[in-house]
Amino acid sequence: MDFLCWPDFDSPTIFAALLEPERGGMFQLAPELADARVTQQYLPDTKVLLTR
Repeated sequence: MDFLCWPDFDSPTIFAALLEPERGGMFQLAPELADARVTQQYLPDTKVLLTR
């Protein structure tokens, strides 16, 4: 998670790595797989990004 305003979109930011990578903070939950293969694609006719 690179950017989060909580509880409303106009609330102060909690995570702001997109705005300030060094100080903004972020949260990541991901497996540690050195040889993992990742693919991303947009679903047809949508703005949904599918990550596998």
